[in-house]
Amino acid sequence: MQPPKTKWASESETTIEYSVFGKDDKYFPTVLASFNPGGSYIRSHDASMLLHEQTHFDIAELYSRIIQHELKIYQGTPFRDKPEQVYDKYVVKWKQDEQLFDKETKHGTDLEAETTWEKNVADALVKWPIGG
Repeated sequence: MQPPKTKWASESETTIEYSVFGKDDKYFPTVLASFNPGGSYIRSHDASMLLHEQTHFDIAELYSRIIQHELKIYQGTPFRDKPEQVYDKYVVKWKQDEQLFDKETKHGTDLEAETTWEKNVADALVKWPIGG
């Protein structure tokens, strides 16, 4: 993808998707964070910019784990509309955190704030293990 004409040095397109499958009125949710290379770009292969974009993905991964955990409570039950309500609630929080991350780190140019975010997100990922 050709980088758009913006002032940002890089951008990552990340998503959090969920799906639910079920049988006999019992549902089982799956949540996945993903990175879309086609919707992402980097103008300069500066290591700090790459780390900044990695942290964007890590934040998405963190929220996917939180959503998966919250939906696990309903696994195997006839919870119908609950997955969408839980998903919507945490997607709002995820997007707010993504914006706060860019604001506080000045889109990766404030290295002290960037380091703090990277550590906090890494610590949170340990607290929310996959499938936990």
